Amino acid sequence: MQNPITRLIIAGGGTAGWMTAAALSVALPKSVEILLIESEDIGTVGVGEATIPTMRNFNQHIGIDEGEFIRATEATFKLGIEFLGWGRKEGRYFHGFGDYGADHQAISAYSLWRRLRAEGDDTPLEAWSLPTALAYANRFFPPNPDPRSPMHDYAYAYHFDAGLFAKFLRRHAEARGVKRLNAKISEVLLRAEDGFIDGLRLD
Repeated sequence: MQNPITRLIIAGGGTAGWMTAAALSVALPKSVEILLIESEDIGTVGVGEATIPTMRNFNQHIGIDEGEFIRATEATFKLGIEFLGWGRKEGRYFHGFGDYGADHQAISAYSLWRRLRAEGDDTPLEAWSLPTALAYANRFFPPNPDPRSPMHDYAYAYHFDAGLFAKFLRRHAEARGVKRLNAKISEVLLRAEDGFIDGLRLD
C-alpha cells in the first residue's frame, strides 16, 4: 500500500502556478502541505488574459468573490469571440457564449431556427444569442437570479491583467495555507530504480 501524499510542490508561479495552488488547496485535505516555488528573478509575463466562461466556474469553485476579483484584476466582461476573415477574406463570425435561444415545446432552439430558415426566414443564428446581442449593443448586466427569467445565468467570461490575477490568486491561496518559496529549481533529482522524482536542488 502506498503512503499517502503529505507534501506537494508546484514548480513555477504566474497564473498557471497560482491557479493550480488555489485549486489544490480546495481539493486536498488540510493535512497535505502545498508549496509553490517561484523565482522573482525570472518573473512572469504580465499581459491581458482573455478567458472563456469556465473561468467563472473555476472562480466559484475555489471561493472567489466576483466583485473582489474584478476590482483586483481590472477585469472587464467578455460575451463572446469575434472571428474576422471567417470562411472568406471579408467574412466574420461572432461566437456568443452559451446557449442560443430557448427550447420551445420540446423543440430545440437550433431545430426551430432551421425550420424557420427552411420557410424563408433569413434571421442569422447569432440573433438568437443574448450574449451576442449584448456585445453588439456594448452592454452588460448581471444575470437575473430568477430561474424563470430568460436572462437567468447566461454565459460570460472576462478580460483581465494576468499579472494582477496571479497576485490575487497568490493572496487567496496563501490565505488557505499554501506556502511559497522564492527560489530557482536548478535540478530535478530522480530515483534510480523507477525514474520518479526524488527531490529538487534549488539555487
